[in-house]
Amino acid sequence: MSLTVCLAPANTVAYPNGGGHLWVYLHWALALKALGCRVIWLEGIDVDDSDTSPAGRRRRRGGRAVDCVATLKTRLEPYGLADTLALYALNGAAVPEDVAQGSLDVDAAAGADLLLNLWHSAPAPVVQRFRRSAFVDTDPGLLQIWMTTGAVDLAPHDIYFTIGETVGQPGAPFPDGGRAWLYTPPPIFLPEWPALPPSGPGRYTTVAHWWGGTFEYNGTTFCNEKRVSFLEYLDLPTRTPVPLELAVCLAEHYDEYRQLMEPKGWTLREAWDVSATPEAYRTYVQQSRGEFSCAKPAYVTLQTAWVSDRTLCYLASGKPAVVQHTGPSRLLPEAEGLFRFRTLEEATAALTSAEADYERHAALARALVQEHFDARRVVGNVLERALEPRVSAVRETKEVDLPRGLLAQLLDGPGGVGRVQRLKQRVYRLELTSGPAGHRSVVLKRLEPGVAERVRLVAERWLPALGLGDRCPRLLAVAADAAGATSWHAYEDLGDETLASDPTRERVTATVDLIAQLHTRGARHAVLPDVRRYGGALGFSYFTANVHDAIAALEALVAAAIEPPPEQAGVTERLLERLVGLRADAARRAQVFEQAGGPDTLLHGDLWTINAFVAPTAGGLRAQLVDWDRVGVGPFSYDLSAFLLRFPPEERAWILERYREAVAPAGWRLAAVPELTDLFDTAERGRYANRIIWPALALLSERAAWGFPELAEVERWFRALDQSPVLDVGALTPC
Repeated sequence: MSLTVCLAPANTVAYPNGGGHLWVYLHWALALKALGCRVIWLEGIDVDDSDTSPAGRRRRRGGRAVDCVATLKTRLEPYGLADTLALYALNGAAVPEDVAQGSLDVDAAAGADLLLNLWHSAPAPVVQRFRRSAFVDTDPGLLQIWMTTGAVDLAPHDIYFTIGETVGQPGAPFPDGGRAWLYTPPPIFLPEWPALPPSGPGRYTTVAHWWGGTFEYNGTTFCNEKRVSFLEYLDLPTRTPVPLELAVCLAEHYDEYRQLMEPKGWTLREAWDVSATPEAYRTYVQQSRGEFSCAKPAYVTLQTAWVSDRTLCYLASGKPAVVQHTGPSRLLPEAEGLFRFRTLEEATAALTSAEADYERHAALARALVQEHFDARRVVGNVLERALEPRVSAVRETKEVDLPRGLLAQLLDGPGGVGRVQRLKQRVYRLELTSGPAGHRSVVLKRLEPGVAERVRLVAERWLPALGLGDRCPRLLAVAADAAGATSWHAYEDLGDETLASDPTRERVTATVDLIAQLHTRGARHAVLPDVRRYGGALGFSYFTANVHDAIAALEALVAAAIEPPPEQAGVTERLLERLVGLRADAARRAQVFEQAGGPDTLLHGDLWTINAFVAPTAGGLRAQLVDWDRVGVGPFSYDLSAFLLRFPPEERAWILERYREAVAPAGWRLAAVPELTDLFDTAERGRYANRIIWPALALLSERAAWGFPELAEVERWFRALDQSPVLDVGALTPC
């Protein structure tokens, strides 16, 4: 996308020694670059070196204002962001020439398509200079209280995001500050945070600030100090053999707390000694065995389901994390890579559990971030909502500008539109107030016209033809936008309880049974030619075409002599060698498909557990599948492989056996495990080959900075599949 986005962090220029603090904003900036945006890094600076505020004290640790700007540019340079810095003076005056040298000014920044502001104290006159502005709240619950009490005067923005799941929701124990909030997960830029084995002394670590003061609201005093939380767990090292280390900003108080905590078994480090730069911070996290951390007491009290970007960096690096519970969450699991505790006993048990099955929890940690916190997806979703005025949070009584034809179909008599809540990319929940029918909600999807027609046919023609018309959400209304560039679909709202949120054996079984019905009923059905016309070909030709195209793209990359940065050195050649090997093996794989692939059938095409909903009915559990955008035709193995990979390896055997049992009444007999392994492996490697094509082409056409990190990530997927195939042949009994 050809957009200019001005990113406004909070005090990175005034805090030059905070490597972890800088990463909060690097995740956003690098994702914006990966999405093709031009990035401007906008900083307000107090140019008075006599400033005695906390920010000023931090700044002076790095030197004068001019030195702090130079240091920040040095920190940003490895990420291609040093030349993006724009400065303005917080007092409204001109930035001194020596400080501003080599930086953009606010006039240049204000020409951006969007201000993406992550600082709640950005001056209103600066925010108002932008044609469109979006604010992202990273202090959920606290910020809304500060706004309500007048402690923070948040400038008006066009749209407001928060990383707190309960902010602005009914039942939240704090006000909304007079704004309508949209939830977004915090982003992690995965190409910069690969999963690595621990290489240090094997400690569970964290990096933290110690102090934060208190504040009052509605007669209650809230504590904002991690010091208080950690001291409640002072005795934890005496209860667990897991070594614990805390890197904390203590400055002149270091010896005081070392004498208090080290006799209890804690190792204390000065945070600025181990995390002053983004690279040092990343190294410290990735050399750790895992994370143990407490939350600020206010986060625990307010129950926003807040999760630190620091914790997500540990998880992305393949490190289990044991952190304090901050409220029920739709995204955060319990004891699956991430452990959340409420008491000393729970913390002790969590550390024990993490160590008892470390490799599994390390893999689950990475998978959690990939599924919910991938910066390219998260930031892309924020951009989409921020730049689309009609899809934004609205107050209860305010209407939203959706196509009139869609509203006419949805509204039954007098009524109106309530809140619009973003669920994921291009998917929204719309609350309706409609006459005597009262309050209800629907799910809206904004689709490209071709995809819209395909998924309409799924709901109205193809699944009903198989007798499965009730196994996807009902399509309630369809309308195009004014320009005809996109289509809107309105579906019945199935709620939030996906299979991913609660993968019990009973719910998985119900879903597998539905998948089996879809495949057996769709095989050789008269509807398949129609599906082929509109959908994708997901059989063996999908594998061969992707391998061929990926080889061609990589060979062009080699011919153009486009070299990767040192950290991705050799990735092009290694991937090319791997793909050439796959091409040479195609004939053998084709024979396996011929003998064991089974008939072509109707495929969902994206069978992740987040796309399955299971609800209790009078007749038992009933599964439904959503998001049919990638529907196509091919062998059962394409769907089943994707589904199996959403589960730990030890769970896949019984899931496969359940599928085998479910298809047997239709006369299907699945192949033996070695052949199934080949079928599943081919499906996954075909998908991975597809993911090589686009970054390679982006490198050829525009030297995209994200291209080589993306190729390195795909290479990591291949290696992970080498080490842990979809099926462990030794663990399953051939049939």
